[in-house]
Amino acid sequence: MANTNNIQFLPVEQAGEMIDYEVLYTRTNWADPDVQKRLQAAEKYEILVPKAIPLDLIRNLPHG
Repeated sequence: MANTNNIQFLPVEQAGEMIDYEVLYTRTNWADPDVQKRLQAAEKYEILVPKAIPLDLIRNLPHG
């Protein structure tokens, strides 16, 4: 999405407040049309990382 027109780039502090984490990471009724709209909107966000993120800062990585 970052390479399309009319994209708004925000600092992570501001963008983090806009992402609907509830619909992305908790159990919600995806059959509900309102939840579907929220999910579709949330999935359009993209986080661009300029260099690298240390692995210890990434959650839910499989061990082993």
